[in-house]
Amino acid sequence: MVSDEVRLKVVLPERLNGLRRTGRGVYVATQESIRAELDKFIPGLDSLPARYVPQGNEKQRLEIARKNGNAVLLSGPTGVGKSLLVYDYAAENGLPLLVFTANEDATDWKMRGSLAIHMIPAMDEEGRMHDLKVQVFSHAQVAMAAMADRPVILFIDELHKIREGVTSLLHSIANPTERKLYCYEMTGEYYKLHPESMLVGALNPSYGEGGIDRLDAALRRRLPTIHLDMPGQETVVKIVLANFKKLDPKTVELVKKLAEVQAAIVTARSGVEERSPSAVVDARLDTQTLSSIIESPSPASIVETIRAVTSGLPVMDAVEMYMVNTIVTDFGHARRALISYVDDKLPKSLKG
Repeated sequence: MVSDEVRLKVVLPERLNGLRRTGRGVYVATQESIRAELDKFIPGLDSLPARYVPQGNEKQRLEIARKNGNAVLLSGPTGVGKSLLVYDYAAENGLPLLVFTANEDATDWKMRGSLAIHMIPAMDEEGRMHDLKVQVFSHAQVAMAAMADRPVILFIDELHKIREGVTSLLHSIANPTERKLYCYEMTGEYYKLHPESMLVGALNPSYGEGGIDRLDAALRRRLPTIHLDMPGQETVVKIVLANFKKLDPKTVELVKKLAEVQAAIVTARSGVEERSPSAVVDARLDTQTLSSIIESPSPASIVETIRAVTSGLPVMDAVEMYMVNTIVTDFGHARRALISYVDDKLPKSLKG
């Protein structure tokens, strides 16, 4: 690149199509272009499947953490509403929301960015046009959040699955006294998060082997944590109903009964985990059955059950498909016992 410039005596432009040239000669997106790009990432309230139904003051805690420059970890079982809370909060506050899932494929360049070679037209001192190769920094979402200089929420789901080698780049942006993303080796610059931007991670603390224990200890210390328990029966009903514009009285009653079943399974499972047989609420929810349940039915599973029922699927087929088969590892005794238990709990009038 440099030899081309010297040989042709061409001065490359400092700005080019929403890009600016760094001191290292690499083109990066201007703040103006990134801000314009971020407008596309502001979720609308009408685009949400439903509004988040608070268990407590979760939104207030998110707001205070963001204003204080803290990153936050959301902890809770699958389907409890961690992602919906973040989407709802971002939409309510008009904040761009950048989302990605931390997994084994989440490499450094997928989070930060990479260099690419582009061809640009340039004129030499004699007025002749040439195509020159230049390096352009293709920013990924973490870099976009850091380069924007405007409040942004960066949401990383399944944070406990993050690769060990990638965790280090989150340390500095999660540190309220630093909040920097270093890109020296690519652009010759570092970028600093806006004071009211926020990194939010989410995980299921009991997921698979290790759960929250798999999270890097140094990173975890920088993440004030909001834990969401499986909500109580009344809140589950509110959450499910919030996902539908209107349900007939019979379907509303079905929602209430399924929430009652869900609460009973949660109670029974807690008894097994605490070695308290008295918590088992039905003989069919025995230790063998409960130990084959990977997690309790979530409000989201009831929502999907009701969607299927309102689309014409028979009630017990929907229950089996969305509430039972998704939580068991034993498709013999445990599956049959759960189906039988739910079948008995639902009045015939709701299954017709």
